[in-house]
This record gives sequence, C-alpha cells and structure tokens, in this order.
Amino acid sequence: MASSTCIADSTDSVSMVATPQLDALPPSGATLAASTPTPAPRRRGRPVKNRAVLTDTTQPQPQTEPTSEPARRSGRERKRAEPVNFDFGLTAADRREQKLLKLALARSVVETQLTQTAECPSACVFYPTEEEFASPMAYIASIQQLAARTGICKIVPPPGWKPAFAIDFEGSNVQFETRLQNIHKLQEGVDYEDGRQHTFATYRAAADTFRKQWFSAQGYDPDTITSAQIEQEYWRIVETGGPAVQVEYANDLDTTQVGSGFPRATNPFAAVAKGKESVDFFDPKYYEHTAWNLNNLPFAHGSLLRHMHTAINGINVPWLYCGMLFATFSWHTEDNYMYSVNYQHVGAKKRWYGIPATHSFGFEKVLKQRLSERFRESPDLLFHLTTMVSPAVLASHGVEVYTLIQEPGDIVLTFPRGYHAGFSEGFNCNEACNFVLPSWIQFGRESIERYREVGRSSIFSHDRFIFHFGSTQSLEEYTAEECEMLLKELRMMFQEEQRLKRELEVVGLEHVLELSADVMLDDKNMQIDEVRECFHCKHNVFFSGIICACMPTRISCLRHVKYMCRCTMGDRTLIQWVGPADIRYAIRRVQVKIQTLKKLALGGLESIQTKDEPKIDSHESHDSEDTSETSVEQTYLVVKAEKPEVLQKATPAPVAGG
Repeated sequence: MASSTCIADSTDSVSMVATPQLDALPPSGATLAASTPTPAPRRRGRPVKNRAVLTDTTQPQPQTEPTSEPARRSGRERKRAEPVNFDFGLTAADRREQKLLKLALARSVVETQLTQTAECPSACVFYPTEEEFASPMAYIASIQQLAARTGICKIVPPPGWKPAFAIDFEGSNVQFETRLQNIHKLQEGVDYEDGRQHTFATYRAAADTFRKQWFSAQGYDPDTITSAQIEQEYWRIVETGGPAVQVEYANDLDTTQVGSGFPRATNPFAAVAKGKESVDFFDPKYYEHTAWNLNNLPFAHGSLLRHMHTAINGINVPWLYCGMLFATFSWHTEDNYMYSVNYQHVGAKKRWYGIPATHSFGFEKVLKQRLSERFRESPDLLFHLTTMVSPAVLASHGVEVYTLIQEPGDIVLTFPRGYHAGFSEGFNCNEACNFVLPSWIQFGRESIERYREVGRSSIFSHDRFIFHFGSTQSLEEYTAEECEMLLKELRMMFQEEQRLKRELEVVGLEHVLELSADVMLDDKNMQIDEVRECFHCKHNVFFSGIICACMPTRISCLRHVKYMCRCTMGDRTLIQWVGPADIRYAIRRVQVKIQTLKKLALGGLESIQTKDEPKIDSHESHDSEDTSETSVEQTYLVVKAEKPEVLQKATPAPVAGG
C-alpha cells in the first residue's frame, strides 16, 4: 500500500477579513517620507522614484493572529459620499472611468462590511516515499484524482532531497525586466506596467529593503510576523483599494537566458527515457537526470509533451520567477489547461490559492459580474493574469477555494481547468513548467473551444498535437484506458471534419485543393501554425480550411466560412492538408493498440498476429470508410499497407526540447 498521505495543514487555514484601514505604504525600495507626491509615469529601464503615502500620523497597532471566533463588525460604519457627476464636456474615456469608479465604490461598500470570516481549507499535501518518488509521472497520476479536487496540491520530497541551487545571485550580471504591480488596484483587472531592470542581486536587495520598511511602518517585526498576519495585510490592501502599494515582480524569466536553478542535462529527453529512476539524493548526477528537475520533467516517461519536437518557453522550457513581498500571480488557468509544476528554490514563503475545475465556471461568473465593463472591452480578460478576487468574496458566492504555503524544496502542482493565484511573503525564487498526462486530452479540447469563443490564439495547435501523437508516435508507455482517451479525441476530430465538409458541399462548395503536409509538431510547423489561423476565431487551421478569390491571403476554419465575405461558394476553395484517410489511419492505429493491450491484460495474446482476435468497432465510419468488421491482424496489415504518404515522412526519432 502506498504510504503517501494527503493531510490538511491547519496553519494554512487563515481568516480573510476586509479591514477598512488606511495605513502608510512605501513602494519597493522606497524611503519613507511625510509627503504624498503623485508618482510620474514609469518608463522601461528607468529608476523608480522614491515615494511614500502617509495618510495617518498615528502608529497602527500590530494585528494579532486570527482566532476561531467570527470577526465582528466595527461599531462605526464606513460611509462614502456619492461622487458629484459633471457630465458636460466628458470624453468617452472619462465616462468609462466614471463607470469603473462607481463599480469599485459599490464593491468596496459591500466588502468593507463583511461580518464573517472565510476560512480557506487546506489543499492536499503529499509525502511520497523514495520508492514512489522514483517514478515521477506515475506518482503524479496516482494522486491526481484526489489532488485535483482542491485545484492545487503540494508534494514534499522525501528526506534527503536537496538539489544545489545553480544560480549565483551575487556573481550574475544578467539583467531582466520586471512588471510593476499596483496591489491596491488588483481588483480592477488593469494591465501591469513595466518596472525597472534588475540583476538578481539588485532585485533581492530591493525586495529585502521593501519588506523591512513596510512591516516596520505598519508596526510589525519583520522577523516575527506570521503568514496569517501577512495574508491579512495583503487582502486589506487589495480589498479596500488603499493605501497605494507598488511592487516589482520578475515573472516569466527565460531560463535559457537568465539560467535555471536546476543543473542541466545534455539531453533532457534521454535523461528521463525510463519511467523508474534510481534515487540517490547524495549524488549530484541524480539531480541532473531526475524528472523532478524541471528542465527534464516535460519529457518524462508518461508525459505527452515528450512528443513535442519544439522548445516553447514557459511550456517545456521552464520559466524562472523572482518575487518580493506582495508580488502577485493573479487568478488564471494554465495555457491550454495543462498541468503545471512549480518548485521553490530559495527564499520566503509563497501563499497559493486554488479553485478546482468543478468550480471554475462559478469563479468566472463572479468575475464577470464584478468586472462587467472590463469584460465588454476585453472578452479574453480571464487570460490577462491581472485580476484578484479574495477567497472571502468567492466563498460568499459558493466558490470553493483552497490554500497552501510553499517553502523552499516544496513542489506545487496545478491541475487542468483549475484556477490558481497567490503572492510572495518576501524575496523568493521559483521555477515552473508544464506537462500533460493522457487525462488532459479532454481539457485540451475544452481550452481550444474557449479560445475560439473569445478569438484567442493557442500556444500550439491542439489538432496537430493530437494527430501527430496518434498517427506517428509510440504508444508503448500508455495503458488501454489512456489510449481510449486519445481514440475518442481522434474520432471527434474526424466526425467534425466530415460533417462540416458535407454542409459546405450542400451550399455549393465545389473546388477542393489537396496539399501534402508535414504533421510533426516542430519549429518549422509551429511557424506555419502561427500564420495559418482562422481570421474569425484564431483557431489553428490544420486539417483543412477555406480561402476565397477576393482575398486569397485570408483563411477560415470550416466553422466560420459564412463570415468571410459576401462572395458565393463558387469563388471559394477548400484546401485540405490532412484528409479523411489520414485521420482514419490514426484511428485504426490506436484501435489496434487498445485491442492488443486488452488482450495482454487477459494474458491471452503473445503477438499482434494471433488468430481469432476481437472485433474492431467502427464508430468513426463515415462516407467512404470501410465499415466491415476487421480482426486485429487484418487491421494491422491494412494500416501498414495504406499508411498515407503524408505520414510516411512524419516519423523521425525523438529529439529533446529546451
């Protein structure tokens, strides 16, 4: 029996109360001054002017640890005067600003009168044994059903895990850009501005100075303040919109430029070719080759990203993150709803919040209600990573929110379709990347549908990725159940292609141009996919698309042909790169694998050429596809003989990314 446990750390459950206080607030690296100058707009690379906002000359009292008693409402109600509305001479931008102000005031009145505390239950925390830790993807797969219920989880490596940190903060002269975050405006969904450029040393110095000055100004001891008190301070600023706080967040740093905190293997793909590792925490070479090294994890045995033959920053090439006190990663899901893994190398704790996929729609509903004006301007606001809503507010709307605290050495996982957010308690350095298990496939499809709704480009072509995987890649490391997930997706693709083509034929489409295609997901084809996007929904046009003589450089997916122009179907041409025979080949190939695995599980199959095999179903049968029942042996021979030319050149040996 596995000895991993999922426990709730009681120290992670913290009360959220919106307290209407207006205390002093120095920005990062600022020197306190008893004046309130208006900050000048910042420009990239220029130093930030020191300033402080002092709105109360009395010294605030330190806040104590929250108790289990519900927070009581202050006897004095905060009341705001209605703003005077001078409509004459206002521009459209002025009126928009007025609307946003009214919405913010309305929210503030409600939130500063909250009388109940909202306790976030703890997310799952797992403690794998060395035996379990030796198979990273298998271990993650074993805990995902339980862990996904809280949206995020923490994995604490076994005792002895201690990889050396590979970045020399003091000796590195590499400079990186930062983003300037107005913490008091995080509820407004406003895009971040550019901060200063830093080296690791200057950023850490600025972060340490800001933390010390801020807590001293608030009457706290920076060395003894608790995570609960820091959390209350953070949400007080976010929810009340004051005092003004600006911090710099060094996020999305390219590890190929600034360096990775992990040692690098020469070939990440080869380093994790096997599923089970030999664990030796005292051998430096172990940390270079383990899949828990985030340079290697996307290519680990069992991760579908190992079939991606291109390096994508932030996906299979890790990003580095340096934070300071209150530096925030706002509510978001991962690109294409992938899994993510985040490792903390050094520094102060990081507070995380997670919303499981089952409550993601509830979260989106709350956000759209609160920022209706911003959503009208930017339908894809959910993907901007700029908005924070407190767990107290979300809980009041029935949205489940879980929390955890990450410390150096801790591994945090996020799960498909789940939202997550958080902030740093001081200077820290984290590293993160993505990976996908076969169970992600359905979520990948959901993400593409969401992108099409708001006209957002995908980071990579989902159709190309799935088709390439099913038609050319080895399926040896996957179970029959996992292959069934792939088969279901391929069938859906086939059926939609055939249905939409028939609909276009009915309304008069006659011209078809068949072209060959290289289906591999590599650098060259990534560039093609970036250009070959539907003009209407930004979907990668991979299988087939429509062009018109009136504008031959514009292409449409099969769903949105009617929005192209006013020309007749006689002026339009269907371009087909991957046809029905190609998709049928991929479907049959996966079918063969599934039947083989099922037979092996029963102990009755020694080779694929065994007689009297079970029948192959043909749910994908349409149009000219042969619907006759076929044995595994016969299907194997047909597939081998009829492998389309488009796939003959798409079976290169795996290469490493990153």
